[in-house]
Amino acid sequence: MKVITLKRTTISLPDSWDDIRPDHIPAVFRNLMLLFSNEITPFQFRLNVLIVLTGYRPSLKRGFIFCTKRLFYLTFYRIFRGKQRFIEMLAHEQEIEENIQFNLIQLAEQIKFAFTLDGNKIVPNYDFNHNPLSGWIDAPTFDRDVTVETNITARKFIDCVDLLNAYREAEDPKVQTFCLNKIMCVLYDLSMHRVKTYSPEIPFGVMYWFTSIVMFFREHPVYSVLYESTKTGDDDDSSKINLGMSEILLYLEKEGYSFVEDKNVIEFYNAQVKALKDSINTALSSGVKIDELASQTGISAYTITRLTS
Repeated sequence: MKVITLKRTTISLPDSWDDIRPDHIPAVFRNLMLLFSNEITPFQFRLNVLIVLTGYRPSLKRGFIFCTKRLFYLTFYRIFRGKQRFIEMLAHEQEIEENIQFNLIQLAEQIKFAFTLDGNKIVPNYDFNHNPLSGWIDAPTFDRDVTVETNITARKFIDCVDLLNAYREAEDPKVQTFCLNKIMCVLYDLSMHRVKTYSPEIPFGVMYWFTSIVMFFREHPVYSVLYESTKTGDDDDSSKINLGMSEILLYLEKEGYSFVEDKNVIEFYNAQVKALKDSINTALSSGVKIDELASQTGISAYTITRLTS
């Protein structure tokens, strides 16, 4: 949390997703949905979230006080002090109001935990250390500290990756909604009927958090090597190494790795890395040169050398 010191108080603003209180999470995701659907601007998102976090309502509190003061000054200053003093008073009050609005703008601009701006491009922040929507029994976990602890299985992970890709590719809002709801069904072991009883921002938030898990593996210093591998040439050429998500469980079984779908997703990725190392070592032992292997697999020569060292 970052602490902002004001004239008579301090305000704590979040530095990360983990700083958001659980009761504020739905409202944050609701505004994030409005942002991504272009219904509000990035600044409006930040201002809305600032109001959620602080509970400040300038239109109610300040508006009432300002109108009350105006009524008092109208009857006192206008009658007893004259027109010029009344005009000066109104100008002073307007300056106070503008100062409050200026402070709101400055505070809102400190709300950066959900995204950053690259010019006009919104760059989402998927950096979650814990599940922000963990208020249910048997909620999925993916806790990142020194190590990672999770109860998400390989099967659930793969199914949700497929649904996430379908959501991003879909143009029909109904298909997108179905994908969001289905991701929540899979991760939380809920029926579609039950998921539909939740407000739309809840499945959206689950999807947003799950994206952080996908990004974790893609950016991990060890597991990221699996995403260097690409198909080249004939897809039926089984001699080529390819460890994409599609049919990965079948691939591991074919290669003789003992694996079941309900194993932990971390074990699933460890198995992939081991399979990749074994495949590379087998190829090198048969006389394939590193540069040839790099061309064949799409994995850099540096990475191949690191995996075999």
